[in-house]
Amino acid sequence: MSVMTTATETRQMTSMEFRFRSSLQNGYKNSALETAVSANNPEWVKEALDAGASVNESDTSDKIYPLIQAIICGCRLEIIKKLITAGADVNSRDREGKTPLIHAVDTYCIDQSDATKARRDLIRSLHNAGADLAEKVWHGGTPFCVPCEKPHPL
Repeated sequence: MSVMTTATETRQMTSMEFRFRSSLQNGYKNSALETAVSANNPEWVKEALDAGASVNESDTSDKIYPLIQAIICGCRLEIIKKLITAGADVNSRDREGKTPLIHAVDTYCIDQSDATKARRDLIRSLHNAGADLAEKVWHGGTPFCVPCEKPHPL
């Protein structure tokens, strides 16, 4: 009996869970990880990583790696830390040249009710994992000089 049959017999699956389970079952581990991150589901992230999903590969032409996707989606800090622990490159760049740190500075994390504290915790986690705080970005400044209307977290 397959995983899909067992799960569907037990209860109705959401479309997101169906996509996650079918991706895993059919060997699309990176697609499963992408779905797990989109669902903000730490258990699925662990399951996809345990199945061998790569944290440094992207299935999209935008080069949205799982870590960058998690930051953009406002995932729980727990998920971001799982990806980092699994070896996610904290200095990877998407197609536009933005690193996870740049996305973190420019994106509010919804992990906690205090968005500024959550963003600060996210940036500290990236920094502790080796993110380059002095790296030059497109306008020649550092990620903390990214022009935005949001207050800087540090």
